[in-house]
Amino acid sequence: MNNIDEYIKASFKMKNVSDGGSECFDFGNVVLVKYKIPVKYNAIARENEELIAEAANKKRNMGVNTPYHLAIKRVTDDKDNICYVLQEKAKGVSFNIYYKEPAEQLQVQELLLEASDTVYEKCVSDLCELFNMGLELKGKNIFYDNSKDGAGFTFIDLLGYNTTPLNPDSISDIIRLDKLVSFISNIPRINTYSKTATKEQIEESTILYYKMKQKTFKAMEKVVPNFSRFRRWVLRTYSNDVLDFFEKNGTVVANLTLTDDECREFDNYIEQIINECLEKLAIGKNEFWQIRANEIRIALDTMGMQAAWKYHGANPINDPTDFDDKWDFERAREKYLEDIVNKEFNDRLESVADTSLNVNILKAKEDMDEEKVKYSGRRI
Repeated sequence: MNNIDEYIKASFKMKNVSDGGSECFDFGNVVLVKYKIPVKYNAIARENEELIAEAANKKRNMGVNTPYHLAIKRVTDDKDNICYVLQEKAKGVSFNIYYKEPAEQLQVQELLLEASDTVYEKCVSDLCELFNMGLELKGKNIFYDNSKDGAGFTFIDLLGYNTTPLNPDSISDIIRLDKLVSFISNIPRINTYSKTATKEQIEESTILYYKMKQKTFKAMEKVVPNFSRFRRWVLRTYSNDVLDFFEKNGTVVANLTLTDDECREFDNYIEQIINECLEKLAIGKNEFWQIRANEIRIALDTMGMQAAWKYHGANPINDPTDFDDKWDFERAREKYLEDIVNKEFNDRLESVADTSLNVNILKAKEDMDEEKVKYSGRRI
């Protein structure tokens, strides 16, 4: 391997081959990535790159499909703060090339579906290992190698250095893993609002999308320890069309209505959300308005509770014909659960504040009381 300085010098006369974002120069088996940020911002380009490189190399040594980081060089010129990173070249091509004409996109979907189950299982396994390392699964950051004995899927441009893998006992981790895996099926799919695709092409692409969705779901079932514990919770996050396809093609869905045990588990997850929000108040991480405006709403989504609420016997909003459109219907259902949890949170905060000396809790109680006065007569 040449010294990184030699690669930097050679790059001055080379074409940028990046699919978007930072400049990238291709040297065959390695690439040189040039991250930069204007000096005027008084910031460091790729500030944690040394730590990210160490973490990425650790995962690569374990067999995870993410490139080795071979060398780093930092320089500053009159205009930019620059971080050069010499990396192993990812095998295959980036998903960015899959944004093509409809006929070509269908071919790409067929190509991806030809991959063996073990390729998809490796994909899921790698995502579990890279779970906390700042994955940003845009098309340009996912590579696919379909050559004989190829690498399959490779993930690049990690933004974090936490090597802790996915926690298979965390429902929020499992729900997020499913969202990460969904990029594999979502990106190549023809947009249902495409102006260049025919109705027949869109319909064919949709079926291929369902097939790939089923393939990745089966991979999660195979790879994630004790996936069966959260299997029904994940299925509830899928659309009815996907569930119908699964049921007709060998993946058991059955009745997703919450059982009595699942209702109790649902209540436990809500209690967990409330406890975590109270803890955020106590340590000063969030203020009352932030809990009310964002934290509860986000937690309900990330833990799959809003999706589960659709199948909960206590959900009274089940008839879309009562609303002007689908969005209004779904938002009303979500808002109903948010209101319930916010009310429970307020009750718990009031109870905790009665005996607490924590200044953050007491301040939150004052904010809550002010909100009650402000919106007197309205449900909060």
